Amino acid sequence: YTTLFRSALLDRAGANTAALKTAMDTAINALPSVQGGGQTQAGRDLAQLLQVADKESTKRGDQFIASEMFLLALADAKNDVGGVVRGHGLT
Repeated sequence: YTTLFRSALLDRAGANTAALKTAMDTAINALPSVQGGGQTQAGRDLAQLLQVADKESTKRGDQFIASEMFLLALADAKNDVGGVVRGHGLT
């Protein structure tokens, strides 16, 4: 259900979901990974995306970050992932 919901949400937002999934899988596989059970934390880009999404949610009177707010923040991001999603129709 969750995968179908995300796909439908991205489709409604104008994204080419099949191509976007492939591009995101490639981008994720290229990221460094933690080995050996070390402690992990959110990176700078993710923290910034969550801050922007939270700010947009607050502006709209929401008490939580809806998926749509995260997608808006992602589409506006000035990083590699933002370029990937915009390149596949998410605006």
